[in-house]
Amino acid sequence: MQYPLLLNLTGRTCLVVGGGMVALRKIEGLLSAGAKVRVVAETMIPELEMCAADAPLELWTKQYEFGDMEGAVLAISATDDPEVNRRVAEDAGRLGIPVNVVDCPELCTFTVPAVLRRGDLVISVSTSGKSPAFSAHVRNVLEHRFGPEYAAYVDFLGRIRKWIHTRFPHDPAMRRQANLKVVELDLLDDIAQGLEDRAEEKVKQCILSLSD
Repeated sequence: MQYPLLLNLTGRTCLVVGGGMVALRKIEGLLSAGAKVRVVAETMIPELEMCAADAPLELWTKQYEFGDMEGAVLAISATDDPEVNRRVAEDAGRLGIPVNVVDCPELCTFTVPAVLRRGDLVISVSTSGKSPAFSAHVRNVLEHRFGPEYAAYVDFLGRIRKWIHTRFPHDPAMRRQANLKVVELDLLDDIAQGLEDRAEEKVKQCILSLSD
């Protein structure tokens, strides 16, 4: 059984061992989360050099060594060499660094879910490494359910949450009730159409009714 969580990797160094297409996909995911990425591989595909031109990406063309993990907060091994993968997993374990070895769940201390992003809305799907293909399938199903309008909707809810906090600064129970009531309102269509003023009026009427 795994414990799900979201990591803040902004500005933090992550190590990826491997220079192929699988490694590139992992690197792109880390970069999208704001991480700095160190890549170690004896050979690298041209796409990695193109990516490094305008991203916080270090390319070390060499054999992997223990010292390559210095300063990293997370490691991913994406090679087709079982011995290298095992060494990366063991070295990460010695340093207490979370490690993922692609296609080797027995060497992983974390797995990477299939992810759907809509702005700050992040939906992740995992089978704990048993079937990444099924995770990707479920993610694709959710993509049709949660369209791009959810990014603006979550931003709106974030602003409303701050407003609710200022209205009930000393009443956590009322803040929780108010936030739940807002989520229950039918506001998504208003936000999708750019009618935030109308959505805000609905919210205020709802909150005022709670205050009475």
